[in-house]
Amino acid sequence: MNSKPVARILVVCSANICRSPAGEELLRRQLTESPEFQEIDMDFVISSAGTNAVSGSARCPESISFAGPFSHDASREFGEIDIESFDLILTMERTHRGMLVKENPLLRNRLFTLRDAGSLAKHLSGPGLVLDVASKKVTLESATKGFEFSPLAKVPDLPESPNERWQWFLAELDAWRGQVPMAMDVGKFGENDIPDPHDKDRASHNESFELLETAIFDFCHGLARILTQ
Repeated sequence: MNSKPVARILVVCSANICRSPAGEELLRRQLTESPEFQEIDMDFVISSAGTNAVSGSARCPESISFAGPFSHDASREFGEIDIESFDLILTMERTHRGMLVKENPLLRNRLFTLRDAGSLAKHLSGPGLVLDVASKKVTLESATKGFEFSPLAKVPDLPESPNERWQWFLAELDAWRGQVPMAMDVGKFGENDIPDPHDKDRASHNESFELLETAIFDFCHGLARILTQ
């Protein structure tokens, strides 16, 4: 019997044929195959769905070309997903997040755009910041020097077990929401959205996939630091 704790992440876009399945596959590979996660005693379950998906629709060829073969070869609508079973829900756009919060208000603290989650994870794990304070790697006094009031003063200590650290990470993502500077290029596509490139040219797909890939790298690298510190 597998006694490992399980972290469950859902990736969401509109039709579940382009962005979210690519995000699902990249996240799965990072969290299950990359060296920095090999020694972490935790399993990761990654899935995806679309807010307006037509169940069974074929996946976007450009997305398949970018992310490789998918674990699920057709789209899934939300009726097929038990959304409350996921610890974290990552959306491609603010409109997706807003729609899900409206329908499921109690899930608000689990809902982030993917780019927001990447920026937050990078901030939490950055040198001299939240993780270093929580793990006592730096003193609170040195981290808050020059600031009369600092949110770092309220950071809880980093727990020991992987599952407790996962829960700590989720709580800190929500606690620091809105307090981390956005990406410098947000004016191009909107406030941390990953735009829908479907039915557009290859250049549009490449731009969206580049944003997706960067956000996932920042998210996974930050999470790995937190789980192994």
